[in-house]
Amino acid sequence: MASNINLFSREWCEMVFEGKNKDFGAYVLRKETDKRHKRSFILVVVGFTLATALPTFINKALHSGKDKNVEVTNLSKIKIEQVKPQELPKEQPKEQVKAQIKFVPPVIKPDDEVKEGEEMSTQDMLNEAPLDENAGQEIVAEQIEVKKEMADEQEPVFNAVEQMPTFPGGQEEMMKYLAKNTQYPSTAAENGIQGTVYVQFVVDKNGRITDVKVLRGVDPELDKEAVRVARSMPSWLPGKQNGEAVRVAFTMPVKFVLQ
Repeated sequence: MASNINLFSREWCEMVFEGKNKDFGAYVLRKETDKRHKRSFILVVVGFTLATALPTFINKALHSGKDKNVEVTNLSKIKIEQVKPQELPKEQPKEQVKAQIKFVPPVIKPDDEVKEGEEMSTQDMLNEAPLDENAGQEIVAEQIEVKKEMADEQEPVFNAVEQMPTFPGGQEEMMKYLAKNTQYPSTAAENGIQGTVYVQFVVDKNGRITDVKVLRGVDPELDKEAVRVARSMPSWLPGKQNGEAVRVAFTMPVKFVLQ
């Protein structure tokens, strides 16, 4: 008999809550269970039916106004026109260019009327002409000198060596040379600019002054004059290291004082 009891029936709910407080929420929920189940089942069936039928309905609605017969174009009716290749213009015949050589007829003159330089040189005269050996030797010497200078520029520059380079005659002669050959710039003199410009240069293996630059300047005009007078100096006695001439950097002050 217990197997025939419907747990969701109203009778079963009354039996369970007999003699109990029916205002309690559990009684109301139990009492409405059967209705909720039926309502839920109906909603599920209706939703499933709509979900199944809706795509079909939409498809029919979209294709209802379209013509199902599609006209197929017969390819045999299409005319294919063959495009003739464009004819290239014929190459114009090249004009034959004839070389024209102007022939000047020789003029026969007596020997006494032929000027010097107009006489045609013969092969024997060319063979007997002396060669300018001095010109060739000068060119070779210049090339050797250029190669030496390039080789010297690649050698290291020393700041201090066993025997430092010196001006011909020593320090005193150098100061005399600077005092005699330095020209005070007029613009600097008018503006009262004076001071000592320190220039640095390299005395190469041959004693020549190279790579002159301002190490500490005073004024553009004074700096320029200091560089000029440094470059104008005669060759120095080169510096030596281990008995061999080397390139040495030297710093020299050039004083500009107004009197």
